[in-house]
Amino acid sequence: MPPSEPPPFSANHVVGVVLAGGAGRRMGEGPPKPLRMLGGRPLVAHAVAALRPSVSTRAISARDVDRYRFLGLPVIADDVPPSADGRPPGPLAGILAALAWAKEHAPDARWLLAAPADTPFLPADLAARLIGAGPGADVVAVARRGGREHYAVGLWPLAAGPALRRVVVAGGVRSVGDGLRLLGYRAVDWPADGEDPFFNVNTPADLECAEAILRDRRG
Repeated sequence: MPPSEPPPFSANHVVGVVLAGGAGRRMGEGPPKPLRMLGGRPLVAHAVAALRPSVSTRAISARDVDRYRFLGLPVIADDVPPSADGRPPGPLAGILAALAWAKEHAPDARWLLAAPADTPFLPADLAARLIGAGPGADVVAVARRGGREHYAVGLWPLAAGPALRRVVVAGGVRSVGDGLRLLGYRAVDWPADGEDPFFNVNTPADLECAEAILRDRRG
């Protein structure tokens, strides 16, 4: 039987969530990494803006809800406690909470597009390419470039919520990569030439690189 055609892309079917819960220890002293300034705006604001062409609704996933209300978007807190050994729940818990939020607040949505707050240069066609690479509308799709899979940049079917809850809550899984390997996923390739749309800012040196990229873009 031939594979089914991938579903047509419509931003009305996609909710976007920016994952802003990371500690960002490699950035050193200062505010949380999503609130570090890049080109006069917080990193998280760049990620929020980059998702806009791909989605109908945007939200923030963060444990410190009040810090991110300035963005004027819903801020979703996860309900997963730390593991028995004290490990924080991590981005999988944020994705889990966002899946539940999307099902309640976006009745036309079929997918959740998740991306971390430290990826300021996400491509405008992110959701369209992840959906268009089908088949597999019921499988998580993640971006891959140059052989590197970006697990936190992914398109999640809303129906994945119950299975993800078993992995995170019952299974205690914290790594996005480990969770995806348990759930099953597919990787969608991006061209490896040119600017890296999945460049993520982890250190002060990365932040300087991102500033240089912005200067080049502005001419």
